[in-house]
Amino acid sequence: MIYPSAMLKCAKGMFNDGSTFFHHIRILFHACFVSFHDIFIYPTAYLPEFGFISQAL
Repeated sequence: MIYPSAMLKCAKGMFNDGSTFFHHIRILFHACFVSFHDIFIYPTAYLPEFGFISQAL
């Protein structure tokens, strides 16, 4: 089980920009509770910046 405090600490390390902090927290929770299959079928519903991420990879 992932504890919220650990998740927040991890997210803080990855995303230090305060303006997008809660946005990324929402994405992390979606990633935990929604199957990756659904995320890849409906990427824009869960990750608005999915296109930029896939291009970067």
